[in-house]
Amino acid sequence: MTSWSWLADAACRHHDPELWFASGTDYASYLRGREAKRICGTCPVSTECFTLAVSLEHEIYGIWAGLDAGSIRRAVR
Repeated sequence: MTSWSWLADAACRHHDPELWFASGTDYASYLRGREAKRICGTCPVSTECFTLAVSLEHEIYGIWAGLDAGSIRRAVR
């Protein structure tokens, strides 16, 4: 069983989840994704977030530990 206690320390916990799941190809979506990655860069639990993202085999959206889904798939190949 996975412990989720690390989420209490996540840098994203007080931000709008839309930042991590910005859809679209417009400039506003790009800026939201860039802001999410900036916040991830300050996160003390990014390793735990990355581990969760890897365990979500069918997760194809969002930014996890500062990486988009494509980057995560490439990292674990």
